[in-house]
This record gives sequence, C-alpha cells and structure tokens, in this order.
Amino acid sequence: MSISLQFSAGMVGMVTTLVIAAWTDWTRWRVPNLLLGVSAAVALAQAAFLPYSISVPDCLLGGLTGLLLFLPFYLVRGMGAGDVKLLAVVGMYAGPLTTFKIALATALVGGLWGIVLVIRWKAGKATRQPKPRVRSEGAPPLRGVAGGLVIPYGVAMAIATSVLLFASAL
Repeated sequence: MSISLQFSAGMVGMVTTLVIAAWTDWTRWRVPNLLLGVSAAVALAQAAFLPYSISVPDCLLGGLTGLLLFLPFYLVRGMGAGDVKLLAVVGMYAGPLTTFKIALATALVGGLWGIVLVIRWKAGKATRQPKPRVRSEGAPPLRGVAGGLVIPYGVAMAIATSVLLFASAL
C-alpha cells in the first residue's frame, strides 16, 4: 500500500488515532492504551471485512513492522512504550512499507524538533520545557533517565504522517 489521500475508512481510523494520540501525548505525556487497543481492533476489522482496504496479512505485517522498528528505542529507554504501540497501530492501517516510511519521517521530525528545543532552551527562549523522565526535585529540564531530551513523540508521528500524506497528494 502506498501513501495516498484516497478517502477510506482506514485513512479515517489512522488519522483519528494520530490526532487523539498527539493531543493526549502533548497534554498528558502519554498515549492511552484504550485508544490503541480500540484502534488496533478497528484496523483489523477493516482489513478483514471492508473491500478496498488493506489485506489482513498486510495489516498484521504493518503492525509488526511498527513494533519492531521502535522497540529497540524503548529497550534503551529512549522512547516510551506508548510511542512504540502507536507506530504499531498506525502500521496496521498503513502496511509494512508505508510504516517504514512513517517511522523514518517521524525520526526526522522528532530529531529536528529536539534540535530546535535544545537551541531555544539554551538561548532561554523555550516556552515549553522538555519533560524530564525522572520526577525528582531539582532535575535539570533536559535530563531524563537516559540523560536525553524527552519530547511527546506521538505529536512528531502525527506531524510526520500528515506531511507524508500531503506530499503524496502532490
């Protein structure tokens, strides 16, 4: 499956999931398991029962691709579990090849966002300080469990996917 702006139930499900996940990640620093579970069930049901949707094997392969692409970052504490599960669910809508493209675009958006935040923070202009992963008094704002910058990656994934969808329409 290639990325396209063709209106479909799968597109609606994926975009709806990304919008809700981005909002909750931005406001609460988490991606709800209930959202991901319901969305995964919807993606699988669409693949199984709707014509002109992704096939069930591609749905499952897309989910596995998303899980395996971000799982190493979770294991080294560079990413939250919700972000990994979110890419897996997006992969269930998109299929394996598109999931790989979304993961690359998400890494690019997240990396650029992190660079901008570091530059703005060092210049004293950051309006939203990155959240430390460890809740301890007096922890520096750029220090996390792994000593790195923490951003709401669900937002980066929603932005990256939107850019890919828009670019494919051109």
